[in-house]
Amino acid sequence: MVKVVYQKGDGKKYNGREDITTVTVASDVDEIPEDAFYGCSNLTEFEFGDSKVTKIGDRAIQGTGITKIKLPDSLKVIERHVFWECIKLKEIEVNVEKIKDNTFYNCKDLVKVVLKEGVTTVESEVFDQCPNISRFIWPDSVKEVGDGVFQGCAKLHELAGSRIRRKLSST
Repeated sequence: MVKVVYQKGDGKKYNGREDITTVTVASDVDEIPEDAFYGCSNLTEFEFGDSKVTKIGDRAIQGTGITKIKLPDSLKVIERHVFWECIKLKEIEVNVEKIKDNTFYNCKDLVKVVLKEGVTTVESEVFDQCPNISRFIWPDSVKEVGDGVFQGCAKLHELAGSRIRRKLSST
């Protein structure tokens, strides 16, 4: 059981480490680079603290065991595959401008997603193969939506937002 304080300049040095269980991001960090914690399968807690992270790079948290994560208000972009196969992630609030392709692919335990006001772009297949999402809150600020955003979301029965409230049939 290892707890890590991620410092500016740490890069990918923790990639693939199975002994890491907790990460706290130092306050001077402004970006989590691609593959930073890729494959840290026992990582269950990821805290941004007072950091001013604006970008999380490709696959940065892919394949970890996180169950929940509070994204910082400073975050602007979540790159591709960031939470890919974080199969224990249960719910998330997203407050970024742009969510790239396949960000939450195969997050099997994901049940609830809240996109906060300010999200403008949701690229292709962002929630592909997330079979347990049942409720999705969609803000009016979303202007661009890619193909297959909810592909494989078998239990999705409600899309909600200030202008949209739709119950989905099971057919």
